[in-house]
Amino acid sequence: MKRILRIVLATLVVSLVTIAAEQVTTVRQIDFTNFTFAWTETESPEYALVPWHWLTSTPTLRFRAVGGIHHFYLPGQDNYEREHAPLVSVDSITYGDLDGDGVEEAVVALNYSTGGTLNWDYLYVYKLEKGQPKLVARMQTGSRGYGGLVRAFVRDNLLIVDFADPERRVGDCCSEGYVRLRYRWQEGLFVEEGIRERGNLDLREGPPRPRFGDYPVKNIYHGEPLPPVITKEFRFFRTMIRRGARSHVEFAGHYTVPSWGCGTECIGFVVVDSVSGKVYDGFGVHGLPFTWVKEHGGEAIERMEFHAYSRLMKINACPNETNCGLYDYVMVDGKGLKLIRSELLPKAFQPQPLP
Repeated sequence: MKRILRIVLATLVVSLVTIAAEQVTTVRQIDFTNFTFAWTETESPEYALVPWHWLTSTPTLRFRAVGGIHHFYLPGQDNYEREHAPLVSVDSITYGDLDGDGVEEAVVALNYSTGGTLNWDYLYVYKLEKGQPKLVARMQTGSRGYGGLVRAFVRDNLLIVDFADPERRVGDCCSEGYVRLRYRWQEGLFVEEGIRERGNLDLREGPPRPRFGDYPVKNIYHGEPLPPVITKEFRFFRTMIRRGARSHVEFAGHYTVPSWGCGTECIGFVVVDSVSGKVYDGFGVHGLPFTWVKEHGGEAIERMEFHAYSRLMKINACPNETNCGLYDYVMVDGKGLKLIRSELLPKAFQPQPLP
């Protein structure tokens, strides 16, 4: 009887694992803000060497991020020591097909802080295999102004990474420029290809732009989205809203962001709650001036940036064709988007009034 019970239990466990694996069909369903990461002993980047490099060592440690953060506490630490303990934060997650098989991979950016002012970055690349994320590559970047990670994105099966340009370093904190490298996945490795490019970064006083990891969500909804509730102010766009609201969750844990063209270089959008169907107002997003975009990041400057794991939405645009700049919003349940920070472009890049 005990033998039969063991067989039944073993079969049940295998079945549950199989069902769980079958439910995860894309890497976007993996919650990397609450995730166990492979890890090795940390070493500060060397200033005398190229500050970014792919790691080839086999990780022997693990840590668990909860809400996008993990603290490296030690036993017996007092409150002050715990407040200044090293930590890792999940700063961003980017998706794209890196090996040309038509399936997206995830590029997870981690920031390691020593507990003081010194910090540096990591990139972890994951591929989904049999419903489970598989770590295929790790990169350590430099520290802040000296080769630190500025941004990473995927275009045409290439991993494109911008680093703080060491040659334009300003003190220990910053750099006035970035250097762009392109990597192609070849025979199990990322290999640099093409010519390195350089561009400008604006150094501004005041707090930096928030990171997506600063506004994590507790859970991501994976159920069937409810149809959007189309009130009179949204009737003209009802077809686009309904079509966009059928998508998987795109923003702030349980929202989609239907969008449509609203003219030359313009995107209109709303935010739809996949759980309740409520529609929240958006606005027209017009592209930033080409000359500014080309100088400050080119194809890396997305007009709208948002993720399922974060309540933060970044708008890099000219809202309703005015006040071109960089805007940061957070999604407030039941209320909609709330502006928390804005940074206007210089006057020379603002729309000129008609005579």
